[in-house]
Amino acid sequence: DLLEMREGDDLFILTMPEQVEQLRREGWQVKVDEDQTAWLRQQRDAFLREPGANPVQGGYRTVGEMRASLNSAAARYPNLAEVFVYGRSWEGRELFGVRLTNKQKPGPKPVFFLMAAIHARELATTEVALNFIRYLVEGYRSNPDVTWLLDWHEIWVAPMTNPDGRKVAARVI
Repeated sequence: DLLEMREGDDLFILTMPEQVEQLRREGWQVKVDEDQTAWLRQQRDAFLREPGANPVQGGYRTVGEMRASLNSAAARYPNLAEVFVYGRSWEGRELFGVRLTNKQKPGPKPVFFLMAAIHARELATTEVALNFIRYLVEGYRSNPDVTWLLDWHEIWVAPMTNPDGRKVAARVI
């Protein structure tokens, strides 16, 4: 993936080690950004440690794995996370999400709603939403901004609003 075009022929890309070697064989001068590489590996490893994570579809979770991730967050952080079902899809699949707030602080609280994966092949937005959930529940108490958000707000996240489309896209990918 081309991330940036810099001055002249300097390109900033996201790629795999075998592609780096292929580029070198083709005569490209390649410099690996070790800091970015270490950060990406750290993010990948954090994802793979999450219960229910399964690197299929290029690392994107299935509908069942997404639900397992939310259930796991609710089980690990019962004071902060609660899974909800808000209806059924056209084909009868559950539409689900998670409500995040410190339940010990009474409301009413302002609400932020994040809806992801509306389109069938919109794979990455679900991962962004799930990472946002993980960031909030794991950052509570250790990150003052996160603590403030969850103490004084409700954050509702629907990470997969088109499970029918995801099922179709999973067969195609």
